[in-house]
Amino acid sequence: LWARAGPSLEEYDAKIGEYKAQQDAIGELPNTGRAGWLRVNCQPIKRALDTWTTKWIFHFAKHLMEQTCETIAGLKQFIDHMEVGISLEAMPAGDDVVDVSSCLHIMYDCHQMRSKQDIVN
Repeated sequence: LWARAGPSLEEYDAKIGEYKAQQDAIGELPNTGRAGWLRVNCQPIKRALDTWTTKWIFHFAKHLMEQTCETIAGLKQFIDHMEVGISLEAMPAGDDVVDVSSCLHIMYDCHQMRSKQDIVN
């Protein structure tokens, strides 16, 4: 099923924004620190923290991209199916009476399109 599941785009954006803010905060940390008489080089830990935040940003972006591709592929499959159903015409059953089953099939396809419209929007 191609319906959206999971976090919304706003939630993804908020989470990625959090990690970008953490990256900025890490970048502002001093490269060296002092603990009494001991001087500490903070550059390696800053680099490691920056690498981890970058990996998490990539993780969220990759998941979002995969979810979007799946949704688009499912939508294309649905549209292809609907094109066939909508292009059908109601078949006459005889004596200018329309076949009920073909009308029901067309009505069902129209209902399916309407029910998916909210997901697409």
